[in-house]
Amino acid sequence: LNVAHLGEAGVTEWRQLDTSIQTAATLVDHRLRVILGRNDQVSSLVKSLRKTAERVRVVSLHAAMEAERSNSNQHNFGQVAQEIRDLGNRLDVAALNVERILRGVEERVQGNLQALESFHGQLQDSLDYFKDVAQSLHDTHVCLSEADTRLQEGGSLLRRQEQEIRHMQECT
Repeated sequence: LNVAHLGEAGVTEWRQLDTSIQTAATLVDHRLRVILGRNDQVSSLVKSLRKTAERVRVVSLHAAMEAERSNSNQHNFGQVAQEIRDLGNRLDVAALNVERILRGVEERVQGNLQALESFHGQLQDSLDYFKDVAQSLHDTHVCLSEADTRLQEGGSLLRRQEQEIRHMQECT
C-alpha cells in the first residue's frame, strides 16, 4: 500500500526536479542565444575591419603611385606606402583570426543548444516512464485493496459459518 504512495511521491519529486531543470535550461538557452547575438555583432565589426583593411591597401597603393610620381620624396613615400600596406595586411589577418574564433564559438553554442534539447527530451521520456510506473503502482494498490477487502469479507463469512457449525453441534 505504501509502495503506490512512494511511487506517486517519486513522480511528484521528479516533476519538481524537471521543472527546476527546465528553468535552468531556459536560462542557459537564453544566455547561449545572447552569445550568438553578440557573435553577430562581432561579425559585423569584423566585416568593418576587413573593409578598413581593404581601404588601407587602397591608400597604400595611392601612396606608392604618389611616390613614383614624385622623384624627390620617393623613398619617404615608398616607406609610408609599405607601412600602410603592412597595416592593411595585419588588419586582414586579425579579421580572419576573429572570424575563425567566432565560427568556433558559434559551433560550440549550437552544439550546446542541441545537447540541451536532447537532454530535455531524455528528461521528458524519464518523467513519462515514472508516470507509467506510478500508474502501475496505483493500479496494483487498488487491486491489493480490493483483494484485502474480499479476504476480510471471506474471513467474516468463514467465522459466521464456524459459529453456526458450533451452535448446531451444541444443539445436538
